[in-house]
Amino acid sequence: MHIVFFNRSYYPDLEASGQFLTELAEDLAAKGEDVSVVCGMSYHVKGKHRRLPLEVETRNSVRVIRVSNTQLPKSSFICRLVNLGTYLAGCLLALCVLRRPDIVVSQTDPPLLPVLTVPYARLSRARFMFAINDLYPDVAIALGEISNPLWLKLLDFASRFGLRHADMVTVLGEDMKARVMAKGCPPQKIAVTRHWADVERIRPRKEQNEFRQKHGFVPSDLIIMYSGNVGLSQRLEDLIHVAREFRESKNVHFLIVGEGAYKDRLQAIATQLELNGRVRFFPYQAKGQLDQSLSAADLHVIPLARGVAGTIVPCKMYGIMASGTPYLAIMDRDSEAVRVAEQYECGFHCPPNSRAELKEHIEFALRNRALLHKMGRNGRRAAEQEFSRSAAAERYHRLISSMV
Repeated sequence: MHIVFFNRSYYPDLEASGQFLTELAEDLAAKGEDVSVVCGMSYHVKGKHRRLPLEVETRNSVRVIRVSNTQLPKSSFICRLVNLGTYLAGCLLALCVLRRPDIVVSQTDPPLLPVLTVPYARLSRARFMFAINDLYPDVAIALGEISNPLWLKLLDFASRFGLRHADMVTVLGEDMKARVMAKGCPPQKIAVTRHWADVERIRPRKEQNEFRQKHGFVPSDLIIMYSGNVGLSQRLEDLIHVAREFRESKNVHFLIVGEGAYKDRLQAIATQLELNGRVRFFPYQAKGQLDQSLSAADLHVIPLARGVAGTIVPCKMYGIMASGTPYLAIMDRDSEAVRVAEQYECGFHCPPNSRAELKEHIEFALRNRALLHKMGRNGRRAAEQEFSRSAAAERYHRLISSMV
């Protein structure tokens, strides 16, 4: 069975969608499937200079067709449009070198992909899966990223076009499933396929943690960490302002680990509030060091802006759970991350846009370190039993095989 995935992000990109797709594609290839991926260039990892519009390589039995799209700053809307256009144009070229697929899987980076992938699947007489990681235009509307009505209509058309013609639609949580059903997609063709953690690679590294030692933290320090993409959907400025309330608490530290369009602004806010010693910024950590960086925290924060739940599912929670660390879900109560935290007793909930409650939760964490350790163990157990990479790959393989 030849499976073709379309998604701009893929190895060696450090964005979450690319890392999950890399693991899934390689796991399916290891199960004997013929897997191809049409991807683009990373915004964060600078590779060699590319002279060709396409480069084809085989990595871990997966055929990777890499499009040389532009990598202009994502902070500019016009630059994003150019990046989008050059990637889609490269995908058209990639179709010329692809063998006929049995399954076409279209993800949502970029969101206009169904306009290209649906006709390709139909012309190839292949089954079409619409794998939704971010629900458009809902997420753009919730974040206020886009106000142009024509652009919103185009995003809505692409999303509904993919939903209407899909043989199978996958979503990342029950909250996202509810939103997709509200668009008129019948529930019988929607499958909840949650992301996962590589529990063999990401293990609790609480004792003699290399990340803490390297950066001068001692065991008595309480580290509050955000790890991942630093974008608009997280609204991390609230965390920066709350950190100001702990300026006199020398053993409380706030770490933001990752990259994104919003990072420069957050650094400017921290500097303006004179928090450079209390709030520290770090780049994306290498995959081989991820267990050390995730385990370095005593409490992770997973923030989402109000109204965003169901348009995005913060899949970073699975890696956090695998590291044996609890998390604070700062988002609407009906979100998937809150459901998981309450079901497995591995985290707390805090409503968004409430700095006073966020401060209270951090003070509670400071007083209840033993409870944090217990929640961390609960999360690790759930990651091993419910959200492991091997179990997720097996479920996905059964699902995709059922389509044929």
